[in-house]
Amino acid sequence: QMMAFKMNNNMFILFYFAMCWKLYKVFYNYLVTNIYNYKMTSHYPYIGMMRLFKYMYNMFNKYNNQQVTNNIYLVGTSETTRKYNTKMYMPLITIKNYSMLINNNNNNNNNNIKFNQWLAGLIDSNGYFNISKNNNMSCEITINLKDENMLRIIQDKFGGSIKLKSGNNNLRYKLTNKNMLITMINMINGNIRFTKRLPQFMKMCYSLNIMPIKPIKLNSNNAWFMGVFDGQGNIDIINNDKPMLIMSINSKYMQDVQYFMDIFNGNIYYDKSNNGYFKWSINEEYLHMNFYKYNMLYPSKSYKNNKLFLIKTYYKLINIQAYNNNNNNMMKYKAWLMFENKWNNM
Repeated sequence: QMMAFKMNNNMFILFYFAMCWKLYKVFYNYLVTNIYNYKMTSHYPYIGMMRLFKYMYNMFNKYNNQQVTNNIYLVGTSETTRKYNTKMYMPLITIKNYSMLINNNNNNNNNNIKFNQWLAGLIDSNGYFNISKNNNMSCEITINLKDENMLRIIQDKFGGSIKLKSGNNNLRYKLTNKNMLITMINMINGNIRFTKRLPQFMKMCYSLNIMPIKPIKLNSNNAWFMGVFDGQGNIDIINNDKPMLIMSINSKYMQDVQYFMDIFNGNIYYDKSNNGYFKWSINEEYLHMNFYKYNMLYPSKSYKNNKLFLIKTYYKLINIQAYNNNNNNMMKYKAWLMFENKWNNM
């Protein structure tokens, strides 16, 4: 905090006294180039300073260079002719403006953290880090065709290609650009933890001269769980005498589903079918409502989000036994059939 205070004072001095505009530009470029690296290691206050500098620079530039018609960075400006009006400029450097910039920056940082955690979860469940014999590196994510929009979000951030896999209803996203791979690796570093994915991730880190970070300890305030659920989660209604809602995640490795049980409770059992796998599941109302609340904080980006939002409606109908088809329950049963039709068409 003391360093931030000193740096902000230095920014004010830079603008208050006459100085070459090109030097301002050099200073800004230094901030952009160097402080961005701090962002990757979660030193977010420095980003707030960079935004403050940019704001101040733009405002001073606006009022002090109207006589210059060429690019401000390409031509010189007489320092003796530029006189500052203190009453005009002092309001630019206020606690209100600074707080506004820092708060906006913190909101952006929180959204970035959530996205990074979510992306790591999706890659853990449905991704793959590959290094070929020719040392060509790539990150691939394979998902259901219904979730094309989810891959478009990732493509918008990193580029890469999206192709339909032949023979099934899956899409494959592939990123091969080295610079964007480095960006992605830095963003998800510390959030990859699945048994099979972590060794792949570490190998790619070393190939890119990036130090892998030990997976951070998980808690309920982490979007990683939703990334995994978007990739491998299931949410189904089993119709017996009484409908039952079940949410589950499967994995070949028990530790991978243990993360969910530690935070959301439920049960884990081993299924011998399909060469064997471990299954975490929750089938009680209060556990479903806990996950519903989690989804409100860290929304699913897959088609499953529609079903997650219907959990409340499901239990309202279940608790009044709307699923019973009898003469005294006609309207309730009609409401249940409408709900069931909506659910099945998602």
